[in-house]
Amino acid sequence: MRSVACILLLAAAARAQSVEGTIVNTATGRGIPGARVILFRAGERASQPLYSATADSEGRFRIEDVKEGGYTPHYSAEHFFAANVIPNGPEFHVVATASPVRLEGRLAPNAHVAGRVLDGRGDPAPNARVDLTLSKAFWAAQTDSQGRFDLDSAIAGPSDYRLSALPPAGWKPPNPNPDSRQPRAWARTFYPAALRREDAAPLVLFPGIDIRDLEIRLLAVDVHVVRGMLVTAEGAQAAKVLLSLWEAGPRRDATYKTEPQPDGSFEFPAVVEGAWRLTSISGNLRADQWIDVKGHDQDVGKIRLAPPFTLHGRMAIEVPQGLAAPRGPEVLLLPQHAGQIVFGGPPIRDTVPYADGSFRFDNVYAGDYLILPGEPPPLFYIDSVRLGETALEGEVELSAASPEVVIVYKTNGGTARGTVENCGTGTVLLTPQSGPAWGSRTGTCDGAGRFEIGGLRPGEYHALAFPGDQPVTPETVGPFLPGAARFTVRAGEVTRTDLKLSGLR
Repeated sequence: MRSVACILLLAAAARAQSVEGTIVNTATGRGIPGARVILFRAGERASQPLYSATADSEGRFRIEDVKEGGYTPHYSAEHFFAANVIPNGPEFHVVATASPVRLEGRLAPNAHVAGRVLDGRGDPAPNARVDLTLSKAFWAAQTDSQGRFDLDSAIAGPSDYRLSALPPAGWKPPNPNPDSRQPRAWARTFYPAALRREDAAPLVLFPGIDIRDLEIRLLAVDVHVVRGMLVTAEGAQAAKVLLSLWEAGPRRDATYKTEPQPDGSFEFPAVVEGAWRLTSISGNLRADQWIDVKGHDQDVGKIRLAPPFTLHGRMAIEVPQGLAAPRGPEVLLLPQHAGQIVFGGPPIRDTVPYADGSFRFDNVYAGDYLILPGEPPPLFYIDSVRLGETALEGEVELSAASPEVVIVYKTNGGTARGTVENCGTGTVLLTPQSGPAWGSRTGTCDGAGRFEIGGLRPGEYHALAFPGDQPVTPETVGPFLPGAARFTVRAGEVTRTDLKLSGLR
């Protein structure tokens, strides 16, 4: 019996192998001390970790006795992010009779942004909130007693980040307007001195960049009265229902709150100039409206509480004769206003189509949304997204009266083929010169710097290439579009374009 047990143990050991490698800093090429690698079962996105290791002082790791099979590695390290925003490396296989498996994990260092927040008098502003924002993400910090802030965990990339500061609660207000004697308050101020995000100076953060000594001086602006009438869905006056004003930036709490009078009238007595989201919730009823306070008091009229509704849609997939229609991908419904996701608003929703291509979003409240179709099935491209007969290229206002959403998929798209000088593992981004961002596609280079991207919607495109360790999305490459290559994609044809890497290094 003992001999049989020994044979079984030896056989089990023979079916194992070691996995070793290095986790490197993409900005320096050196190993990252203390970085982590975890091995998961290949193809199982939610599987339990099977093996793990911590890198030594030179970024090297070794895992012994890994059983035969397929695995996916996941790399991580403090103050680093995964190249291309994908924390997993490519799948690999362990074969007991082969040599030890060699891996290389690549992590990019976070950006570091630091500075001070002062009020208009030049005094440091302690406990001010500082936000570094993208269209769909943000990082936050709080100033110390000297108004200093430090953001060391921002994921870097070819993006137009915006930096802003929100004055601390209870901070001594500025003097009244010297001309009109109108009361004033400190406003959220975007770097270097702007009231609105679109007027702020964009920051482009390279991996590992260290930006210090930025100064945001809070702006003093007039405050105005905002008044209106809150009514029910049937038009009756609504009382004892809280109303809130939320700023456009990422904040968890409303800036102003009030309750209507018994006749439904309400008033916010001192609102800082800017864009605000006015909300009210009563049971399953909700009111949600954007207002722009500027230059004078504002009467917003009747604000109507309304119940949620169901938004219906369908996928129209044009299939060549003889082929079966594939099942369409998921669809996202993003609360969005002026190109920015609405933080703290209605939740992001997703759904998948039924077998007949129809889909629905339940419990949707009236407001501004972006309808975002998922990646098309192989050999297909997204031709259009429509709300009834209206083609959509961005966000849209939805209500209970909105017609159905129609997403059209077609085949016989165009193909882009070419080379990228010194591409390595670079990413190629093709984005429409005009039109919706969902028309964008990405691809990677092979060992010879060649790329090929098919299934393209016919039209005019920009083409950009970035180093493989930079996160790239269609929404964040605006600063690089002036230097992009331009080309035309035609249905069923191949278009060639040769590129150079954009200047990120």
